[in-house]
Amino acid sequence: LYRKVDDAMAKFNSYMPKDSMIELMKVHRNNIPDQSFKKYLSNHPDDIYAHFSYASILFDQNRFHPCDSILKNVLKIDAGYFPALRLMASLKREMNDYESADKYCEALLKINNEAGYAIASKARTRLKQKKDEEGLQLALQSVETDEQDPYNTATLILAYHFNGEKDKRDALIEECKNVNNEATKEFVLYATEVISGKVPFRPK
Repeated sequence: LYRKVDDAMAKFNSYMPKDSMIELMKVHRNNIPDQSFKKYLSNHPDDIYAHFSYASILFDQNRFHPCDSILKNVLKIDAGYFPALRLMASLKREMNDYESADKYCEALLKINNEAGYAIASKARTRLKQKKDEEGLQLALQSVETDEQDPYNTATLILAYHFNGEKDKRDALIEECKNVNNEATKEFVLYATEVISGKVPFRPK
C-alpha cells in the first residue's frame, strides 16, 4: 500500500514544478534563457516537469529534433507521461512522420479511451495527409467524446474547412467567439490563421 501511495505521489509531482524550478522561474521572471534552462536540466536529469517544459519551448520554436530527443528521454523515465505523449503526437505530425504520430495517439487512448485530444490529433494528421473525409469523421468523434476541449473544436473547424463545409466552419468560429476562455481563443486563432494561409498546415 505504501509503495502504491509513493508511486502515486511521484506521478503527481511530475506534473508540478519542483521548488528549484519555481525559484529559477522567479529569477528569470518566467522567461528562462536557453543556457540557464539547459544547465538546470543537466543538474536535474529526473525532473520530468522541467524537461517537458523545455521540450514545449523547443516545439514552439520549431526546433523539432532536440524537442524529440528530450521527449524520448522523458518517456524513458515515465512511458505514460500524458503531456509528453500529447506533444509527441503533434511533433511527429510536424515532422511528417504520420505513422509515429498515430502510434502516440494510440498510446494516449490506451491510457484513456475517452481522450478526445488523441482522436483530434489523429484527425489533424489525416487532414495534413489530405485524407479530408476521414479527418472530418475523426474530428466529429473527438468533439463528441470531449466537447469541452478547445483543441477538438479547433480541429473540427479545420476539418470543415478542408472538406469545403464553409457554413459549418464559420458558424463554429462565431460560436467560439462567445466563449470567454483564453485556450479557446488561442486554438481558434490558430485554425483561422491556417484557413487564411498565414500559417502553413499542409503541402499545397
